Amino acid sequence: MPIWLMSSYINAALRRLVATRADYLCEYCLIHEEDTFFGCEIDHIISEKHGGETDAENLAYACAFCNRSKGSDVGSHVQRTGAFVRFFNPRTDLWADHFAIDGVTIIALSDVGAVTAQILDFNNSERLFERQALQVIGRLSKRGRCHSHGKTHLTLRRQRDVRTVIVDGETLVDDGKYLRLNEEELLEKVQAKGEQIWDSVPKWHWTGKSIDEVVLPVV
Repeated sequence: MPIWLMSSYINAALRRLVATRADYLCEYCLIHEEDTFFGCEIDHIISEKHGGETDAENLAYACAFCNRSKGSDVGSHVQRTGAFVRFFNPRTDLWADHFAIDGVTIIALSDVGAVTAQILDFNNSERLFERQALQVIGRLSKRGRCHSHGKTHLTLRRQRDVRTVIVDGETLVDDGKYLRLNEEELLEKVQAKGEQIWDSVPKWHWTGKSIDEVVLPVV
């Protein structure tokens, strides 16, 4: 097995620190762990393959979609110029300096944002559909400023057990059901994407490990 495939053990205390620091949001696309099928995982910002350390300043909270898409990459080429540019770093960068949310689309404001959005596939059809569903029920997150050395400001529009949503006189959610969304289609898309992600997880990621090493403990 190549050495770079090996992953350092991240203990429960460090996992909790990373999760709570991020307010349980993916630090790349901003989805809350409760709103994505596989929840969120601990990501090495600079992968161990490239010499990244397993410490708090090199770890981020990432949803399964972003984490799997990012893999061990640390950057990519800007399509416009061909220059190699690093990815967004949640520990040192401000999210609002590199991205903005326009409706349900994440827009890149910089080259760093552009390569991150491209490789992490922020705006594929399934993820746009997912954000649309969250927007309708008031669970779409928007971030102003955030990094580990600055003040965190989050604008979260999250409500639990939403029963009815009316916009401009039109009922969008009634008795907890989304009238403008096909729930069966959404479930099929989420399940299919989840199975695709699970199939991409190599056995070395979980073989021989305890449940605490693979799944973030419930706190």
